[in-house]
Amino acid sequence: MTRISDDEVEGRVRSTIGRVFRLPPADDANELQMGNPPQWDSLGHMQLLVEIENEFGIRFQTHEIAGLTTSGKLAAAVRAHSEAQR
Repeated sequence: MTRISDDEVEGRVRSTIGRVFRLPPADDANELQMGNPPQWDSLGHMQLLVEIENEFGIRFQTHEIAGLTTSGKLAAAVRAHSEAQR
């Protein structure tokens, strides 16, 4: 498996967030977090995590889910899971 660069992970996470919550590209320039955008509520959180898992071919553990509340935390978790699969 080839290593995905940090920038690529961040870009793909942001792109997935934008796609899930139907955000215009300019809206994903800042740190995105649960509650901002407003669609990122508890249901939206679960939908987003499923899409992130599908995008990267990973599975989050149940105990991780509640803490993945920002685009940065999601990207870090994706990197950790990607490294663990190597």
